[in-house]
Amino acid sequence: MKKIKKVTVSAISILFSIYNSCSAADVLQGGRTAPLEAIEPVGPKYFRALFITIGIICLVGAIFLCIGLGMKNNRKKKILRCSSTTKGKVIDIVKRLYEEVGTGIDAISTYLYHPKIEYSVNNQKYIKISNFGTKPSKYEIGQEVEIHYNPNKCDMYYIEGDNTQKKLETIFTIAGGIILIMAVLIGIIGTVIINNYVEC
Repeated sequence: MKKIKKVTVSAISILFSIYNSCSAADVLQGGRTAPLEAIEPVGPKYFRALFITIGIICLVGAIFLCIGLGMKNNRKKKILRCSSTTKGKVIDIVKRLYEEVGTGIDAISTYLYHPKIEYSVNNQKYIKISNFGTKPSKYEIGQEVEIHYNPNKCDMYYIEGDNTQKKLETIFTIAGGIILIMAVLIGIIGTVIINNYVEC
């Protein structure tokens, strides 16, 4: 999310710097004012830059949107396939590094806590570590949970009431939509700014 904000702020900053640099139609070459016929039209150049900027932002937005929709589709397929239930138990909480900012002693690390689940199907024991962690941990060691599993592939499962994946897919989907909307707004604002620049 921090990277998204940086990209958007940078794009807006570039567009406003174009607007603020608006001056007379003089272009200096070698300390002298270039003749009017030597001046390169600035409109097409800045419109190309604007389109490239919008294209990059749209690509980022589309990636986030596809990730969110893909996660949602996979979750729904898993719910349909995992039609059988059994009891499971949290046997451990696995701590995994999620993000590290800085280096050395000044590094700030963020960890997520993933439940390690044990459950049995037809006297066959399965031990799985959830792919989705939280901070702080949502589970405690020894906690009993209800497991939904795929009867044709018993190691495919999900925990009843665990909406961590749903929250993540919502974040990605909303973020992707917001980025695409921002791309449209940047396109409109950028077009106005460039037109004003060309006319000045």
